[in-house]
Amino acid sequence: MERLVDKVVALVACLPALAAAARGTVGAAVVVALLAAVTSASLVEVLRGSVRLVPPLLCCALVCVLPNSAALLGVAACDLCFVASLEGGRARLAPLAALVALALGWCVGAEGPVVLLAILGAVVGAWLGLRAGVFECRDRDALRTRDELRAAELSLAEKNRELLDAQDYEVRLATFSERARIARDIHDNVGHLLT
Repeated sequence: MERLVDKVVALVACLPALAAAARGTVGAAVVVALLAAVTSASLVEVLRGSVRLVPPLLCCALVCVLPNSAALLGVAACDLCFVASLEGGRARLAPLAALVALALGWCVGAEGPVVLLAILGAVVGAWLGLRAGVFECRDRDALRTRDELRAAELSLAEKNRELLDAQDYEVRLATFSERARIARDIHDNVGHLLT
């Protein structure tokens, strides 16, 4: 649920840039950019692994075709930073795609105010994505630690059972040894008395 709220906040942070890009009219380019951002955000939640990077990277590539779609790069930046913080390795370079797309949108034809508002939306989205990624990593680490502790607890319980069984065996063995010694002593003593 928190991820959904983060994505809605990132989308809301992008709306001023989208309004500036639309200039009061809702054209096909604005609708396509909005649908691409929402579809990308949805696919990131469905996919697993580093494949999750593909939809937001496609949103970044959309800027080549529709420069004003740079207004919605905050949503892509949120997902890119989230996935990059989870995956690590080369995936950590993925959030740079949003910056490249912003620069490309500015060079290709997005207006100055749109780019500035898009940068603000991208910063908010990136921060939300990084924050969610850190929390997800902490949750994963906590679950792994809990599982390791549970496994260690079960292992210790098994070892305790084995030690108690060995202790019971040793007590029974000592009892039988003592009984045998007493029986030998009685047998020897009775044998001497009878002879």
